[in-house]
Amino acid sequence: MIAPYDYGKPEIWQRVWQNNLRDGFISIGWGELGNLSEFTFQEIYHAHREIWPMEKEKRSHGDAKVLFKFWNEISIGDTVVARRGRKSIAAIGAVSSKPYYSHAKTRKIFHPEREYPNHIDVVWDLEPCDLMFDRQVFGMQTIHTISDANLNTLVSTEQSSSNYFPDEVEEKDFTERGVKKVLVNAYERNAKARAACLKHHGYRCKVCDLLFVEVYGELGINFIHVHHLNPISSKKKSYKVDPKRDLVPVCPNCHAMLHRSKPLLTIPKLRKLILNKTHD
Repeated sequence: MIAPYDYGKPEIWQRVWQNNLRDGFISIGWGELGNLSEFTFQEIYHAHREIWPMEKEKRSHGDAKVLFKFWNEISIGDTVVARRGRKSIAAIGAVSSKPYYSHAKTRKIFHPEREYPNHIDVVWDLEPCDLMFDRQVFGMQTIHTISDANLNTLVSTEQSSSNYFPDEVEEKDFTERGVKKVLVNAYERNAKARAACLKHHGYRCKVCDLLFVEVYGELGINFIHVHHLNPISSKKKSYKVDPKRDLVPVCPNCHAMLHRSKPLLTIPKLRKLILNKTHD
């Protein structure tokens, strides 16, 4: 279990995690200590005490344990779980590199004073992802381990945030036909297709540029709808969807508006409509 960043800073967490997911890696901090790849546990502990002499010894000991574990107990092929706070799994993947040290890798993502220069590469699975629990299931240490059995139990009993995305967009018309339901297609509801789309495009609405975490903070982390650009009805024969090309992230409002007309509005047309109204 690894925390990509401090969950108490949701906007930075979102930016960091999107970068981790897209580029296939995860990092931990303590950049002030330098490259610790050849350090023993005691050497890491003493270095920590020198840099932060006012910290409690228990804190220094815990941080040193995390850093030593990162450099000496993580192997290629291990399962890594990116946790979001104490109640959520962002994604699960497999370690694909030995730990390595690089300041340049995350320099543009993190604030300079909070560089996370210790990295492992990860092949992230498309599912499960964004699993949320109604209780605390993880500790607060940056790195800790759980058994395969415990992980399997968590994954099998999860409450996925995808349950909060409606399978249909409702349009109410009281003057003529009552409530009309406009169904979205299966690709927009498919967990793997959705995950692949967001891994590539991120979580910002392609129409209005809304990123939920910037407005709602922690509540908005990893929240967005996914829209299929090519309606199934427009295809004369079956085809394989490309999540990078055929699916895009959109906010619920824009999603509803895209589905409101027949044929569906395009992203550029709806964006132009918004811009025109903004400048009226």
